[in-house]
Amino acid sequence: MANTQNQYEEDMDLESYKTAHDLHKFFAAWRYKILAFLATFNGALFYAYVNQEASFHKIIITIVGIVASAVLYFIDKRNFEIMQICLNTARSIEQNRKVESGIYSAIEGRPRRKFSYSYRFILTCLLLMFVILWLILLYTNVFVKQSG
Repeated sequence: MANTQNQYEEDMDLESYKTAHDLHKFFAAWRYKILAFLATFNGALFYAYVNQEASFHKIIITIVGIVASAVLYFIDKRNFEIMQICLNTARSIEQNRKVESGIYSAIEGRPRRKFSYSYRFILTCLLLMFVILWLILLYTNVFVKQSG
């Protein structure tokens, strides 16, 4: 009976490990899609802004740019949290099964480079750049045009 229980636990661990691995890969791939979409969408909005004559349309475009950038940032934040859950689950299974050459345990112990820029840092900088750009355009379109 104990042997059957051990086999069941090993099968469950293996299934959980595979699921965590597959989900981690899935959400990691989405991070780059979100980054690409953020840059492309804001670039398209900026192109529409530059080619727009009506002041009201420019205001709408800037508001859409700010909201879309914030929404994509929070989607990526949630995506990152789910990736961390998958990573921690796989690492936990490796440690419980005493797997010494597990890829998720190796991620935790790897040395960090001194000047490496993380994906999170790049995304945050892009988001801030876009939001500041949209706020400047909104300010110039609303307040500068009214006073001039």
